[in-house]
Amino acid sequence: MMPSVYIVSAIVGGALAQIFMKAGLFAVSTSSFGALSYSINAYPKHAFFIFLGIFLYVASMCVWVYALKQYKLSKAYPLLSLGYVVVYVISTVWPGIQESFSTQKSIGIALIVFGVWFSQRTPDSSAEK
Repeated sequence: MMPSVYIVSAIVGGALAQIFMKAGLFAVSTSSFGALSYSINAYPKHAFFIFLGIFLYVASMCVWVYALKQYKLSKAYPLLSLGYVVVYVISTVWPGIQESFSTQKSIGIALIVFGVWFSQRTPDSSAEK
């Protein structure tokens, strides 16, 4: 069974929320409430990214509720870890974020993908005999 549009939307929405918040935090100071207020006013584009990220989190959580209604938690929840894969890939190419691409991180991501694939497999009925 393929993941529903709800699950994919929740995964991508949560990952994009992380990316937009990270992109917004480059110019925003969180050292004090006054610094935060000043930063939000001085850098409206960055503040927009932060608020867009928060909105995407809320929206993806609402979509996730619908996904949980349709799927067993034991099948749906492991799919959320694919958000790590999406964040890793996007963060390596997003202007300003440009996280480093490394073999070690890529192996970790491959293990996540393998784990999700493994958890979604249906047991072979002939192996149970």
